[in-house]
Amino acid sequence: MTSFWDLWAGWPFVTKHIGVFAFAMTCAVSFKFISPYYFVLLFDRIFSTDIEFWRLITSAFFFGGFGMNFLFAFLIFIQYSAQLEKDRFDGRVADYIFCIIVGILAMSVFAYFTSAMLLSSSLMMYLVYIWCNFHPDSNLRLMFVPVEVPSRYFPFALAALHIVLGGGMETLIEDGIGILCGHIYYFLDEKYPQEYGSRLLTTPSLLYWIFPPNTMPQVHGVHNNAQRQPPPQERGGFQGRGRVLGHN
Repeated sequence: MTSFWDLWAGWPFVTKHIGVFAFAMTCAVSFKFISPYYFVLLFDRIFSTDIEFWRLITSAFFFGGFGMNFLFAFLIFIQYSAQLEKDRFDGRVADYIFCIIVGILAMSVFAYFTSAMLLSSSLMMYLVYIWCNFHPDSNLRLMFVPVEVPSRYFPFALAALHIVLGGGMETLIEDGIGILCGHIYYFLDEKYPQEYGSRLLTTPSLLYWIFPPNTMPQVHGVHNNAQRQPPPQERGGFQGRGRVLGHN
């Protein structure tokens, strides 16, 4: 049986730090060290004289207090973040961080018009959608549902499961935002360069300076031979079997 420490050791660099940050926020709220008010997305506070920009970050990684909803969302987020980071961004921490930043900024725009106060569910669906599009021939199985779903339909099946488990219109909107932003990112990063030969999404040089490619610790020797390296002059963005949710 796989222990927690085995799972922990298998999480790649960015996913591991996000997991710790998200879990710490949940602990802080559950044990009443801080009010969740300080974690949610409130644009009137972000653009006020206090300039509370941290809400863009905390709202993306706060999954609520301890409970089944937290466990369900947190496990899915960690699994697909880890798989995406290892499969597509192995050794390219800067590119994966930029992928997440793009997602958060795009989702914040939609959240402004929908009054969504949390981006965590949207970010989870964003990562799930991107991973599924990079693995179109995979078959996935939802937790507790003994039916395999083709990966191209999996994000929509997951959104439907959220509704069945009690999510309302707010949950549907949040999941929809994540899927839409995931589609935009996948198109700009993968399809647009293939069709037009240029890139619209390029990772900032500052991130490469902080996290140089191929210098971060690898996970159990995982290596992606097909990874796309940033060009030396113009630094740009990163270029089936069935799976069971929650299992590697």
